[in-house]
Amino acid sequence: MKKINKGASPGFFELWKINNPNTIYSDLERMNKPLRNKLRLHLAKEQGDICCYCCCRLIPGKLHTEHIKPQTQFQNDTMDYTNMLASCNGYEVTDDTCGHRKNKWYSNGFVSPLDADCESRFEYTLQGRIKGKDADAQETVDNLNLSVFQLNRARQKIISLVLHEIDIDQRHKQELLRHYRNKDANGQYQPFSPAAVYAIQHL
Repeated sequence: MKKINKGASPGFFELWKINNPNTIYSDLERMNKPLRNKLRLHLAKEQGDICCYCCCRLIPGKLHTEHIKPQTQFQNDTMDYTNMLASCNGYEVTDDTCGHRKNKWYSNGFVSPLDADCESRFEYTLQGRIKGKDADAQETVDNLNLSVFQLNRARQKIISLVLHEIDIDQRHKQELLRHYRNKDANGQYQPFSPAAVYAIQHL
């Protein structure tokens, strides 16, 4: 999981809310699907085009708007931009990871990508497995299914790659950290960058 820094709500979304008061997010499906899709892409771009939970590359048409506080339990927050992120639809296992897997689950201990310390709450193994460092973090891993085989395999590949680079030349460490911590020239983060950063620092 990578810390996401939310910006201001986009003007096109705020204008639509002003012109359509008393609506909830699900209304966009029938009232303005193009705006809903535009909002999804805006959220993805804000996150550097990686999933808010597993950090895989987001693909247009294969992502959804994730509400940190589920829509069914917090209807007053469904149009709150600060409650919205972009999630993949399941990494290689549709609906079985990330936002779709989370579905209606929510707890006060849920580790959110908006939490300042979220990245430090998890650790990774050489095999790409993600583990929570405390009970709440592990509950988050379990309820998002973040340690499914397909994700472990993807993270293992990136961990092996960065460790190989470091083995060749230790001087690459700082350069690699910058590469995986920051957005590139296209405004994108590298997929699974938190696992790469953890590997560089701890493995």
